[in-house]
Amino acid sequence: MDDFQEKFMLHVHVLIVVIFLLPSISSTEININNKHSNALDDEISKVKKFLKSDDLRDSMQSALEKLSKTTQPSMKKDLSSAVSDMSMSIDSSVYNLFISSSIPQDTLKAYAHDISEYNLPVKMILRGFVDGMKHIKPTIKFIRDILTIDENCLDNCKTYNVSIEIDPELFREYNIKSVPALAINAKSNIVFGDADIEYMIQMLL
Repeated sequence: MDDFQEKFMLHVHVLIVVIFLLPSISSTEININNKHSNALDDEISKVKKFLKSDDLRDSMQSALEKLSKTTQPSMKKDLSSAVSDMSMSIDSSVYNLFISSSIPQDTLKAYAHDISEYNLPVKMILRGFVDGMKHIKPTIKFIRDILTIDENCLDNCKTYNVSIEIDPELFREYNIKSVPALAINAKSNIVFGDADIEYMIQMLL
């Protein structure tokens, strides 16, 4: 194996460790105090964006193509499978962000902005109607205020591309007692706490 192959395999192994082999969280709940330093925040953000980026997949694919003439067929198959698995682990999950009208609107709009801006696979979930089912207008206003980009807009307003659903059954399924909370479909781990949405997702990977 030449130097290029060795370096490439090292990068693949590191990425696999990052994505797949980190110790699993034993508790089903994670509480975030959101007091990590700005420097750590910046580094976490850079890593998260790189792991989701097309640049990662493009660079891996390019490296695979360079190895195509010198690598054994079985090795190429394994590497291709690893790249595919990494993409699936990042892209295929659907996240439920549990919210309520008790959360400050600025926080909810920040969530909506990030979900829409970075095309994150996150749905915002309400337990029920604001002020009860007999009063639907407060719920409509609540959702509109979250999704409207310009809060001063009155007509033909641009909105964030975010799904907001009312699902009390999902709250019961995950036993959500406080919000905001983030969970992955069909998994038990939950992150509780007011934190950056991408940071919360990273905690669940």
